[in-house]
Amino acid sequence: MIWRITTLLNKKKRISFDKNGKSIYADSIVHDEEADEYFISTEKNGLYGDEFLGDFYLLEPKKLTVIRSHASMDDLKRMMKKDKNSGAVYNIGGNFNV
Repeated sequence: MIWRITTLLNKKKRISFDKNGKSIYADSIVHDEEADEYFISTEKNGLYGDEFLGDFYLLEPKKLTVIRSHASMDDLKRMMKKDKNSGAVYNIGGNFNV
């Protein structure tokens, strides 16, 4: 129970900001313009970033745009299903059979 409360509180804490100064939270959907990738940040050793194919990339605000401040993985999957033509990568934690 304590773990769940801590997790919920951490999602309200700003972990970074995007190129426009908008706050990024642990549950924000973020777009990395350089990689053309949409993701929700993950935490590793106290740092937040993008974990993709076993590699961990720290957040770089100058390349990021917040798409949705507070979201879930289901929201990201819905975005992916609606996007038929962009060619963007949707990092949904390795589950490519969605």
